[in-house]
Amino acid sequence: KKNFANLSVHIQDFQLEAEWHFFASCHGKSACDGIGGTIKRLARLASLQRGIHDQITTPAHLYDWATAHLDVKCFYVTSEAVRENEKVIENRMLSALPIQGTRKFHAFVPLNLFQVKASCLSGDQADFITFDVLPQPREIFDSSSCNVDDYIACVHPENKKWYISKLVGIDEIDEEKEFIVMLMSPDGESGLLQGYKHTKTKLTVFSSHVFFKVQSLKSTSVKSRMYKINQDEFSKISNKYADFH
Repeated sequence: KKNFANLSVHIQDFQLEAEWHFFASCHGKSACDGIGGTIKRLARLASLQRGIHDQITTPAHLYDWATAHLDVKCFYVTSEAVRENEKVIENRMLSALPIQGTRKFHAFVPLNLFQVKASCLSGDQADFITFDVLPQPREIFDSSSCNVDDYIACVHPENKKWYISKLVGIDEIDEEKEFIVMLMSPDGESGLLQGYKHTKTKLTVFSSHVFFKVQSLKSTSVKSRMYKINQDEFSKISNKYADFH
């Protein structure tokens, strides 16, 4: 499952598209496999021709010999570099999702950064099945769509609850927007049934604490000071808030 997770983000890691195809006769080996075999054969011969204290016995020895004697571009990856890369992809490896029945599939093609499609056959006409190999990334809210006088859902920086708020000002601070809002009471979860009302509580929050643009807020009557949102939008906000955490 970890290999398929890496395959799905190959384009992000290396800026190269990649597919994985298995073939009965050679399991997808190509020219690079022959080059590798040739390097090992020549290195073994060179090592045997050296003195007993100068043989090629470590990866570093092999790299030094290859770069000096072969017209092949070689790379040396240190153990430290491997450990550093392990840290970078640790979360990816822990969150990788398995593909059931991988042995019956012979073609794996990334669809995006969290899905691959798999088929028993290779080729555009093959029947593919889509699999999630990583959790779907959380959708990033576009705070640039918010304007003054819009209503938004934001997370209070102190009590961490979400509130419906009226946007009254926007400032640009150190490349991040600060939203000046007037909170509505009570907090978002508590106000579903009883409704929300305007307060004089002004709060400044970073754009990263804003996660939803409210569309359905309406007064409960002509003279009422209470406002409500519909159940569908409340559910969407609650789900976004759960993802925010």
